[in-house]
Amino acid sequence: MKINIPILYLLLCFAIPMSAEVGDTIIHKGVQYKITSQTEVSAIYYDSAFIIIPDSITHGTQKYAVTDAINRYNSGSCALKHYDKIDLSAATNITIINGLSSELISVDTLILPPNLKYFPSNISTCDSVTGDPIKESETLLPGIHRVFTTGTQDYQLHIHNNLSLLEADLSSHTATFEKSGTLFGDGFRSNPFLQKLKLPNTIKVFGPYVFSRDYSLMEISIPDSLIQISYDVFDEVAMTSLKLGALVENIHSQFAQEWYKLERIDVDTSNTHFMSKDGVLYTKDQSTLFHFPYYWTGSEFYIPLGTTTIGEFAFAYTAAENTMDQFPPRREAAPLKKLFFTPTLCELKPWVFFGSSITTYVGFHETQVHIIPSHCFCRSALESILLPETIREIGVRAFAETPNLRKLGAAMSQSIHTIGQEAFRDAWNLEEIDLFGCNALVEIPKSMCLRDSSLTYVGLPRNVQTIGDRAFEGCISLEKILCPAVDPISVNPSVFAGVPKWKCVLSVPAGSVEKYKKANVWKDFYYIEAAPMYYIATDVTDSLTGWVMGGGLYQKGENATVVANPYEGYQFSTWSDGITTNPRLIHVTKDMSLVAEFVKSTEAVETPASPASSNGKRIENGQVVIICDDKTYNTLGTEIR
Repeated sequence: MKINIPILYLLLCFAIPMSAEVGDTIIHKGVQYKITSQTEVSAIYYDSAFIIIPDSITHGTQKYAVTDAINRYNSGSCALKHYDKIDLSAATNITIINGLSSELISVDTLILPPNLKYFPSNISTCDSVTGDPIKESETLLPGIHRVFTTGTQDYQLHIHNNLSLLEADLSSHTATFEKSGTLFGDGFRSNPFLQKLKLPNTIKVFGPYVFSRDYSLMEISIPDSLIQISYDVFDEVAMTSLKLGALVENIHSQFAQEWYKLERIDVDTSNTHFMSKDGVLYTKDQSTLFHFPYYWTGSEFYIPLGTTTIGEFAFAYTAAENTMDQFPPRREAAPLKKLFFTPTLCELKPWVFFGSSITTYVGFHETQVHIIPSHCFCRSALESILLPETIREIGVRAFAETPNLRKLGAAMSQSIHTIGQEAFRDAWNLEEIDLFGCNALVEIPKSMCLRDSSLTYVGLPRNVQTIGDRAFEGCISLEKILCPAVDPISVNPSVFAGVPKWKCVLSVPAGSVEKYKKANVWKDFYYIEAAPMYYIATDVTDSLTGWVMGGGLYQKGENATVVANPYEGYQFSTWSDGITTNPRLIHVTKDMSLVAEFVKSTEAVETPASPASSNGKRIENGQVVIICDDKTYNTLGTEIR
């Protein structure tokens, strides 16, 4: 039989599959692929709710490696779709995901490929109602609820500003993240519905703001490899506890200033830098209270005996304004209201009680604290406090914006020599401030009591020399000002702006009334009266034998301590009025003049076993102190201890 050759050729063409060309699409197990080269394809369309992408597919006799699974084909079409799972765990040939298809609006679970090296941080997405494309949202995974990594790749995975993500498990990563071990700032910030996050065990550093504003975040797996925690890491998260591993050695003092739900912090017992007691974070030797959880369960707390320092921001709560109308971080009132101090405490760091809920501070006056640091009680719920006699300095804005503060004790510590600007500004309920007994204080700072609208009495220091601008501006309730300066101080009109000068009494030394009635600004006070103040003049018979401290101006009825201090080889003998008591307590009712007499010592001078038990001068903390009969005084005669 003779066969027609052209017909045979046509039959063979239909019998043998035609090879696909680059650009053609093929279907494989419910997924549409586009051929991108002779050996590679990209998945471009899913026709099933449950998708598994393999490492390769076969079409006819040709095998193609799957090198892309989620891309921006047909980006103008925003068809709304939902996928239960897209599993790329077997897609070993996919190393880069360039962008999410605009069709991937809702994906319950995405499992990333094991050899992934890059994932985008800015993705175009679509309006969930109209389907119209919208601007890039700076989010990694729009529309995806859960994401899981596979393999051990080392790339920087960011998930931030995502409104759909509920869970992320990155635990399979080697994740040294650019070889530094740092999880950089904004890495997981502002994912308001993210609840659970698992991190790889190779992260060494939490960078700033990493989990900030993850309002629903209830659980984070803290890596055992973690060494350092930066500032503002956990702001406004929903977690109630934190467990730190053995390697953590560096924690920024502001690591959790807006962590409103935190109830306790625990630390691995083998950690050599930190420890936890009753859920409170301390340095390992417990000498420093490092951080007190905002929502620690209890209304009272006792600082342990032996603790000498309270760290910066330890009790502070820096509430931020609501930044998301649809998901505001409503701050609940902290339970802690009363704090009991230990006598061993000697140092407060700046901002320590900033914004604190504590109203009552028990035993603070019995501590050895020397400085009320910058912003110490600023914006706190403090109602009243009695300061220690050891206080030398009050820092900038230390008591500013304390709307509940009414009392600071009967008088301020005599040892105070410095007050920072705005120290008491906007303390709207503060009723009086008496600085008269602060012998070393010569300057009233700018805006010290600005807008203290309930302030009725001010006693200026007996040695005051300058008063800063706006110091008492807005003190509309002032009834009396005691100014012991013999000569009126030159002041700016803003110092007393708003003070009711037509009824506020200005009390000055008896011989200075007429001077004040003629001095600029001071003359504006309608009532200027003579105050009962007396001067104690002190001197020595021979300036080479010793010196005296404690003289100066005092109010009538005030107690003054005068101390005669002999130099080496001499001893005190008597005062000019025949009294031999030293130090000497005087109830001031009149002007006095006292001259101290010293004589050569009749006892052999020996090197003392303890500097605190021998009379004389020495340097402590950079300041001269005087030792007299086992007591220590500053150079103005105020007993320090």
